[in-house]
Amino acid sequence: MMEYEKKYPIINIEETGKHISMLCMKQGYDTKELSKKMNVSRQAIYKWFNGQCLPNLDNLLILSVLLDVTIEDLLVYKENGYNYVGEGKLEYRASVIYS
Repeated sequence: MMEYEKKYPIINIEETGKHISMLCMKQGYDTKELSKKMNVSRQAIYKWFNGQCLPNLDNLLILSVLLDVTIEDLLVYKENGYNYVGEGKLEYRASVIYS
């Protein structure tokens, strides 16, 4: 394992896309409505949902406001005090990683 992998989370783009898609559906946003609210193309949103790419920082901020979550909640899964990024378990607790 490389040194940076021990300190920082690695984002699984495909799993993050699925997670963002699920959060949008829970809030009742379809791609058409989301694209209008965010002023981005539906194709861009499809790419995010399908894990082809991640939203840029500006769009992550807009998504976090629309979905009433933090940017971290869009990208990192948390369970039992540990962070999960996609399917990979991180060996550090959130307080250690982000301190």
